[in-house]
Amino acid sequence: MGLAPNLVFAATDKKSSVNIGLIGVGLRGTNHLNNLLSRDDVLVMAICDIDQIRIELEKWNIPSLVIFPDGDMAWKPDEGKEIANILLDSEFHLIKNTGHYIQEDAGEEVAELIVNFLNRNKK
Repeated sequence: MGLAPNLVFAATDKKSSVNIGLIGVGLRGTNHLNNLLSRDDVLVMAICDIDQIRIELEKWNIPSLVIFPDGDMAWKPDEGKEIANILLDSEFHLIKNTGHYIQEDAGEEVAELIVNFLNRNKK
């Protein structure tokens, strides 16, 4: 797992579960996905293509956090904004000076956003 997931799980209490949606899980993302799938306290929905899942995303009525890099060679910031706009209840954060491996380029900032989001959305 990358830096951000480790920091997030270290900051959550052991009784909590975490729901995670992944958009584009190629390359090293596949390893992160496999690690998350091996956990009992995580529910993962892997999403690879925005156009194919748009109808499903429009049905989601749960708080969602969309964190995007400003320098990814595969995904552009506008695509992240589009994802956030499709979701009914979402936050969008663009992280400056980061690339495709945003959790490595800005792991602490990403983890802080996730932990704060989880704390604000506790049930």
